Amino acid sequence: MEKVTSLNHQYLRVTVDQISEQGMEGYRSRILQQNRIKGLLQMDKRYLDNVCYYYYDVTSMNSLENLIAQGTITSGRLNRMFEILGETLEHMNSYLMKQEDLCLRPECMLEKEETGDWFFLYIPEYQEKQRQDAEHLAEFMLQHVEGLEEETVENLYRFYSDVIQVGEDLSAGGLIKLWNRAFQKQEEEILDAEPKQEMICAEPAFVYTGEKLFSNDQDGRKKRGRIYQVPYREKDFSVNDN
Repeated sequence: MEKVTSLNHQYLRVTVDQISEQGMEGYRSRILQQNRIKGLLQMDKRYLDNVCYYYYDVTSMNSLENLIAQGTITSGRLNRMFEILGETLEHMNSYLMKQEDLCLRPECMLEKEETGDWFFLYIPEYQEKQRQDAEHLAEFMLQHVEGLEEETVENLYRFYSDVIQVGEDLSAGGLIKLWNRAFQKQEEEILDAEPKQEMICAEPAFVYTGEKLFSNDQDGRKKRGRIYQVPYREKDFSVNDN
């Protein structure tokens, strides 16, 4: 895999073995070229000197690798990335695309500068194991924690710990669950650390709402009184002026 420039466009170029245009392999290749799945990089299939290449347009995009190395990544952007990755998997399922064909390496997860949307590299018949990609991704994050906010660093350590403990079959969907679980652990610890405060219920204050004439039972004369209402209650409480 390499990055190339052509006609003011930047591409990730992947050298691939000859893939049949028939069957599911051909189907998935055509789907990518038609750019029909939101969240996947658009692909163009080209032949140079009898060698087949996949070109993925990454113009005006920043890879996760660069964002982390430059110290410009934040927990919000990381959460956004995993959120969009989950949405992308749902779109892929609708088109019978295999999530095992996603390349989960940091250089292959890219953010669009103008919109903040994330895009991912899909390689039909991808031969690498996603567990290896996931371990590399988690390890790369830990190697570049300098300058990140404390909460993000703690989250990354939890994420890495969970990734290395998972068995061989770690999919993209499983990676998302590990990320969410690591973040949830952090939230639960924050909640557990907060002191429990006793709730005190006080009687709400009366609110003046207007005036009304009331009958005096003793002499039958009308007297003006004020109407008060307790907030969040239906009943009005009236008090006569003497």
